[in-house]
Amino acid sequence: MNLLESPVRRFAMLWGLSKSDQREQVSAVIEVYYPYNAFADESIQDRHGIKATGVAAYLATFDNWLKCEEEWRGILRHYKVPLDGKKGHDEPFMHMTDFVAGKKQFHNDWPNAKRDAFMERLTMTISEHTILGVSVSVIDQDFQQALDSSALGFWREPYFFCLWGAITTFMGLDERYEGMALPYPLWFLLGDRQKAREFGARIFHSVRILNGHPERFGSVGFGDAWRTPQIQAADILAYEGVRRGDVLKVVEN
Repeated sequence: MNLLESPVRRFAMLWGLSKSDQREQVSAVIEVYYPYNAFADESIQDRHGIKATGVAAYLATFDNWLKCEEEWRGILRHYKVPLDGKKGHDEPFMHMTDFVAGKKQFHNDWPNAKRDAFMERLTMTISEHTILGVSVSVIDQDFQQALDSSALGFWREPYFFCLWGAITTFMGLDERYEGMALPYPLWFLLGDRQKAREFGARIFHSVRILNGHPERFGSVGFGDAWRTPQIQAADILAYEGVRRGDVLKVVEN
């Protein structure tokens, strides 16, 4: 894929960010224009018969995301990952659930050594180009039991509750950790699905208002996971966050 067609480049141009804004690591412009971009994805899994939902996000500069994207696609080409067969999907992509289950484009005879090497290359690429990752998970049953009807009506489902947790975590890092300073504003790209489009933007703007520092927020966009390696990377973290039991129970105040 030409970088001009990259979802990351497309959003950078849409948001009016110049190439120098995306490229510079340290400059006076950083505080106002130079963004970090957060890519979020969701995972809904059953842990030992208990349904859990998790949201994960990675943070990186636009330029580093583009480098990660180029390497990511190169890894998929090197391992000859095929298309998933869905109409309109014209490039291979990584989906953690299908990889673990050996389904769709990962229905193959790869030996364990090859599977391990493939995953190691992807995760190393993520670690080399991102600053940090955040994973927020919740047990669905606890979510339903802990919140009253009005709160459940607002959140609608655990995914949005976790999304709120991920966004607010980024916004509070510099306050909780001495020496942790992020150049603002932060720009967010979420996995594209109808509910996210309807409710994800509402969560984003609610956090923006309640945070008290609207200048720390850029804008929010939505990307198709199958053509956005950054969301595919977040998918791996979301899956692992839930699978390993890193689940935060909802508690009543």
